[in-house]
Amino acid sequence: MPHGTCDPAFTPVLEMFIEHFRAHPCGGAPESGASVSVVVEGKTVVDLWDGWANAEQTRAWERNTIANVFSSGKGITALAIHLLAEDGLLDYDAPVATYWPEFAANGKSDVTVAHVLSHQAGLPSLPDDLGPGGAWNAERVTRALAAAKPMWEPGTGHSYHSVTFGHLLDELARRVCGERLAAVIRKRIAAPLGVDFCVGLTDEEIARCADMIPNPGGPADAAVAKQLEGIELPTDFTGLSNFDQIGMIAFGGGPNTQEWRGSSDFLSAGGHSNARSLARIYGALARGGEIGGVRLLSMETLDRATRLEADGLDLLKGQPWKWALGFMLAHSGPGSARFSGNGFGHGGAYGSLGWAEPKTQMGFGYVANQEWQIAGDPRSSRLLHTALGCL
Repeated sequence: MPHGTCDPAFTPVLEMFIEHFRAHPCGGAPESGASVSVVVEGKTVVDLWDGWANAEQTRAWERNTIANVFSSGKGITALAIHLLAEDGLLDYDAPVATYWPEFAANGKSDVTVAHVLSHQAGLPSLPDDLGPGGAWNAERVTRALAAAKPMWEPGTGHSYHSVTFGHLLDELARRVCGERLAAVIRKRIAAPLGVDFCVGLTDEEIARCADMIPNPGGPADAAVAKQLEGIELPTDFTGLSNFDQIGMIAFGGGPNTQEWRGSSDFLSAGGHSNARSLARIYGALARGGEIGGVRLLSMETLDRATRLEADGLDLLKGQPWKWALGFMLAHSGPGSARFSGNGFGHGGAYGSLGWAEPKTQMGFGYVANQEWQIAGDPRSSRLLHTALGCL
């Protein structure tokens, strides 16, 4: 049996969590280590964890185990930016160059903060000429982004800024408040809520970190590829990859290194957390920005942050997406099943997901260390829908 607690009304979530450890629903390796949590109307109704924190199965997944949540951290990065906007330091509709003058180069003078948050800035990939170690040098990366030419006219289309999203917002924050976003997240989100979410881990946090275990040869993305058949990508972008130097580090064994875990540079993919923490953060957002007497955002700011900003096919991937300001909105299409529902949030590699459902005031979190498949991982979707069905 898993460790933790589960309200009897949510027993189906417990049963499905157990099922994932017994067998992969698509025929691959079963769950290794994971946690799932559900918060409803500010109260935790599910808080479960089980399994192993490493491939050798010598370290158990404990209550305070954290793991790399990859792109699920983008939602928390965006939340930190919304805090700065609420402070009056940023205007969503203002050009980025208002705060970061060098960014105006090469036709980017009209790129707004909202364009960056909704993946419409035209900068989904980094240049190839950063030099040795350039991907690990935040200053070099941001200089290259400031000098880069957009791939399309900003605001006229969108494509997932898988890696550059974090660098762009991190530099924007540094310009307006003098702090890195990793510090803002710790002070303004993690500490007040009493949750684990960090980019740039301390030694104590690294000791609690689960190792990430790549897909051992289970189901690949054939189903997603099949769904994409017949969709024509714009020829100008065909062949371009969202996985540049930093992305290759993230998916090439880098997540288990001291260098990756200790760096506060990679806001797009370097966040570490657990399900309990993601569920509490999104549980606050599902309640209009407040939980347990702690208010993160005003309802006015939250409404602006979760309003539809971009819709349609991703210019690089050809998949349909709906974006608010840094948050994914419910949509259908290849690889999108885990983002179903009526709310908002963000998912990431290895199946992680943080999600808010305002209509039912539900916050959901799921974190695992075994990769099942890159796109359309079914675990979080199954658990999320099961939880919704218990309400």
